[in-house]
Amino acid sequence: MAKKQTKNNKEELIIEVGWREWISFPKYNDFSLKAKIDTGARSSALHATHIKEFKIKSKNWVSFRIYQSGKFINVERPVKGYRVIKSSIGKKQVRPVIR
Repeated sequence: MAKKQTKNNKEELIIEVGWREWISFPKYNDFSLKAKIDTGARSSALHATHIKEFKIKSKNWVSFRIYQSGKFINVERPVKGYRVIKSSIGKKQVRPVIR
């Protein structure tokens, strides 16, 4: 970690990260996967398969599978909203947003 002086002469803690870092999911036995870091983004994308949307008590939920190094976890999360994502070839797709 590094420190930087701000305009107000206060020290600000800076956490240095690489382009790719290991992240883990504590609720899923610390399942770990390699993640790309984008410091300018407000949200992050996650590659998932077996994506299915469903309802619980009239609320939208999504289930999906995450793979890493031959292992996988199945995840179920409530949907917080939807975003239109444009691929590198210009194709638009509506995707669920989770927390």
